[in-house]
Amino acid sequence: MGEVLLRNELERAQRTASSLTLAVIDADDLKAFNDAGGHAAGDALLRDIATTLRATLVRTGGDEFVCTIAGLDLDTSRRRLADVSKALGLIQPQASISVGLVEMQAGDTLEHQ
Repeated sequence: MGEVLLRNELERAQRTASSLTLAVIDADDLKAFNDAGGHAAGDALLRDIATTLRATLVRTGGDEFVCTIAGLDLDTSRRRLADVSKALGLIQPQASISVGLVEMQAGDTLEHQ
């Protein structure tokens, strides 16, 4: 379902010629959270990350999320996700995320990003 939503966002951005940034977000050291506090602690961390994102969101793996950010360029998206990281730090001070960003271009597909 997540891939369908991502494709829909990409098609919408291309149809309306608006910007779309694709962010891949990884929960750093999820295994350490699970080891220290059990899987409940790791699950709480993942919920806290999802809560702070507040965007179209797809969990792609154990500790990875994909988020589309419509209407913002790459630099603005980077600043917004830095704010997300700071907000997460207020909820879980020992938590951090790593983020990879790409601004989608006309003709791009999910397979080629």
